[in-house]
Amino acid sequence: MPRYDYLCQKCDKSLTLVHGISESVDYCDCGQNGKLERQLSDLFCKSSKSSLSKPGQLVIEYIEQTKKDLIEEKRSLAKEYEDDS
Repeated sequence: MPRYDYLCQKCDKSLTLVHGISESVDYCDCGQNGKLERQLSDLFCKSSKSSLSKPGQLVIEYIEQTKKDLIEEKRSLAKEYEDDS
């Protein structure tokens, strides 16, 4: 749901409310029957680290990590084989 910023005309209280786009809030709960005026709000954008990296970077990192894991596993198995002999 979108976030909206409002300012009460009576008490100058600033509110950030979350409600549907077709809904509206008209009056503040300050007890002075203040009318709320919608304010311009900051753009809210959530981004993740992966969206900021180059395309395919996550796959390349995964492949490199898997290669390291396989090398370690191969060494571990070779050591076990030597111990059993």
